[in-house]
Amino acid sequence: MIQLVSVIIPAYNAAPWIRRAVDSVLAQTHSPLEVIVIDDGSTDATVRELERYGAVVRILRKTNGGQASARNAGLAAAHGDWIAFLDADDEWLPRKVELQLAALRARPECHWVYSDAYIARESGPARKSIGQRTTLHAGDILNALLLEDFISSPTPLVARQVLEELAGFDESPQKRGVEDWDMWLRLARAHKVLCVGEPLAIYRVHPKSFCKTVDLDFRMLSRIRVIQDAVRRDPARLERIRPRALARQYMANGLHRLARGQVLRAVVDMGRAVRFHPGVVKALASWTTVELANALKAAAER
Repeated sequence: MIQLVSVIIPAYNAAPWIRRAVDSVLAQTHSPLEVIVIDDGSTDATVRELERYGAVVRILRKTNGGQASARNAGLAAAHGDWIAFLDADDEWLPRKVELQLAALRARPECHWVYSDAYIARESGPARKSIGQRTTLHAGDILNALLLEDFISSPTPLVARQVLEELAGFDESPQKRGVEDWDMWLRLARAHKVLCVGEPLAIYRVHPKSFCKTVDLDFRMLSRIRVIQDAVRRDPARLERIRPRALARQYMANGLHRLARGQVLRAVVDMGRAVRFHPGVVKALASWTTVELANALKAAAER
């Protein structure tokens, strides 16, 4: 039986990119697709760009409330058995949905799947993929996912029922920018996941990306909240790796600060990382100049 996939695209002042995102969905080899774009209070030409598609794209308009509330609004309006998410500045490769549904049909006990994704600049070609920079895990990924968020937001395809059971994305302001990671952790606690190893999406980084504009103190606090909430939900499994998870986040924040030229504050964050898990010193000391340069580049793109 051919299953309907609902694609939820939150958009806020996304006029420069929204058509590229929608076109990548309409180019999918799988059908039918329900395309829902949630205009989250845009003040630019986003809606005018979307109206060019006519009835092919459903446009939901709401006051600005952030990514989580926009996705939840789309989820409430969706009719599909499967739900996929795409940010307005990202795009899919043509066989994304087809290959992920095939993986799920082969493993009917699984309720969600993700894939690798390319990373690209605003208008440039796709470059390295996430899987070339880190390990992409499958099965029971809860521990690995607490240590590192390796799931790119435009890649998961999730059973609608599972998302509804988890009551959607956390809309609290304290988790702005990390609501994806929080959701993937809640999914991973409840269900094993499949991974399609090839890149099926393009994650774009540009000057207006959240990762480029976010205050790094807020970024650190929000990621700490995600870790602490995950540990509270499952202390038996996660408490022992909590210090390591916090250390990795402080080290990553330190690299972000270095990438922005905040050397002294970077040293403070790295010192906190050492206090949580002294093993990070050995890892840092083993880095070559090239590896450190690559880490700084990766930090700048997250």
